[in-house]
Amino acid sequence: MALRSRPCMLAVAFVAAAWVSVASSVPEQAGSSQKAVNCVPCSRTYVADAYLDALRGQLALHRDLTEVPDTAGLCKGLTDDLDMPTVSEVHRQLVGEGSHRRLVYSVKFGNCKDAMEKFLDGYDANLVIIEKLPSGVFADPFELQHFVERKVFLDVAVFGDTNLELPSALSNRSAVEIHFDLKPSKSMDCNLVVELPLHVRYPLAEHHDLTEVSDTADLCKGHTDDLDVPTVSEVHRQLVGEGSHRRLFYSVKFGNCKDAMEKFLDGYDADLVIIEKLPRGVFADPFELQHFVERKVFLDVAVFGDTNLELPSALSNQSAVEIHFDLKPSKSMDCNLVVELPLHARYPPLDTSGYATVEFQSPDLLVRYRKKETHPGSCIWVLQNLDAAPLEKAVWRVPCGDEVHAGFVSSLTFVSALVCSMSIVLAASLIS
Repeated sequence: MALRSRPCMLAVAFVAAAWVSVASSVPEQAGSSQKAVNCVPCSRTYVADAYLDALRGQLALHRDLTEVPDTAGLCKGLTDDLDMPTVSEVHRQLVGEGSHRRLVYSVKFGNCKDAMEKFLDGYDANLVIIEKLPSGVFADPFELQHFVERKVFLDVAVFGDTNLELPSALSNRSAVEIHFDLKPSKSMDCNLVVELPLHVRYPLAEHHDLTEVSDTADLCKGHTDDLDVPTVSEVHRQLVGEGSHRRLFYSVKFGNCKDAMEKFLDGYDADLVIIEKLPRGVFADPFELQHFVERKVFLDVAVFGDTNLELPSALSNQSAVEIHFDLKPSKSMDCNLVVELPLHARYPPLDTSGYATVEFQSPDLLVRYRKKETHPGSCIWVLQNLDAAPLEKAVWRVPCGDEVHAGFVSSLTFVSALVCSMSIVLAASLIS
């Protein structure tokens, strides 16, 4: 593998160029004037139904692709006093229009032309380009193999998410590794031009936040006039437990309490909506959460995004949990609600520290309410952002394996499996 002889290869690694810009939003401070953020028909059960694209958060951090275990000992005697080609200029340009474009690399070597010829007389050498692609762009491995067959590339491989059918919101990242023969550079004034075809996945409409929806202000007319809606005075969130199975505790205290809450709930059906955006590496089990609904702990709950519970962290995508919690119990709890969300960690990649770090951003908090006396044709839920102050990041250090122990664990697993298999065979032969 070229990646395992780092001092002996020429590699140019680029960060992918994305041609779809992503907007960001700044959270409002607590205490700002409250407004109904939207109104939706009662037939829409969840706030997050149409916003899979908003599940994009901070991408999980990964080490550079050229970081490999120390194998410097293998290179002894191979790099001594060697006049290797050095890069003097590198240019990259995205060309084309629409959803199918090309990244064109121009790499010019400095110690040219006799030096390159002398170097290639004694060595087989190739340029390695590793392009890390974001989740909304993919390279077709079948298309790239045609480049290898036509001798355009010496070799090529695509790593990561190679599912070409997934839309942008459900896809993961990938990387393309291109091997380009250096021999043609001698006849091209040491200037190599490499072309990589790329394609865009189907994007969804951009939204800044899960609480931002299309303008339906007309639906809200007559539903918010002079209405004293509960406001939040304090919000706390805490990650409790140990290991790979933990719980997020939310404590939400309302300010205009206690008579105001009772008066409000006399005329309206209302529930607290918590939308927790989960990073890669953590998931909520939808089957487990349904038991909370059956036991009347939650009014309703749904998981959006990646609901595959078996995927390891490196192959998983982000998800979001929307919890509906009835406000009626708050009257007998001094307007203080406590919500518990069980979470589980996916298998993280190996790390020498023994832990992988996962960070949670601030959740979205809303109140959803409607008049108790409504007709099916005119039933409208009013959604109001509670404008809670941003919460501190919750950090989860997930235990992971150490690469140093990989050989021992693999050997032990193999021996255990072999002993069990032989025991089964032996038992079967004795019975027969």
